[in-house]
Amino acid sequence: MPLYFIKKAVLLVFFAVLGCFFCTSYIFAQPTPQNNFSLLEALASRAADSVALLLKSRNIERSFVQFQSHPANWLLKEKILQSNMVRFLSDTNGIRPSTEILLKDFAVRYFPYPGEADSLMREGQIILSLIINSNTAPIVIPNISFKIRDFIARNDILFLEESQHSFTRAPVPPHETTFWDEYGEPFLFIAAAVITLALLFTVRSQ
Repeated sequence: MPLYFIKKAVLLVFFAVLGCFFCTSYIFAQPTPQNNFSLLEALASRAADSVALLLKSRNIERSFVQFQSHPANWLLKEKILQSNMVRFLSDTNGIRPSTEILLKDFAVRYFPYPGEADSLMREGQIILSLIINSNTAPIVIPNISFKIRDFIARNDILFLEESQHSFTRAPVPPHETTFWDEYGEPFLFIAAAVITLALLFTVRSQ
């Protein structure tokens, strides 16, 4: 009878250790967030609406728009030309005013998430400036900016970035080791191995 209880106790401890190991692997699991392109597309839409509102507030109903060089200019331009508040023209045709847009920053970045080595903080940001060339003096608007932050799993980055769009990719901070990485996981592996050996010797000595 005592041997039966010993075997049962060993099995319970063994499965408890395994359960702890697998639970810690999934405790922070979350659904896959929106990809980086969608995140930046949302920022571009917000920036385009802001540009349109600024022009509208100055009684500008239509404007020729031109962009300074940036890999993601086409995305912002697409959102701006879709605006229904101001008629943006892709060809000047001698029309004034014109709007020059400098895309200063339009990117995704990753930052360490303190205390969670397998997670990262993701930040999407857009910063642009405008020069509105009206019939009088140019109007300079130095910064229009929007930012989005969320938290992602390191393992999700492969599914969040797009190889065809360089602005959806960013350097990944190096993996920081935690107390669990250094001591917790090795301890569980050793404990599981010891319990397995104890169980085998107990069964063999029956």
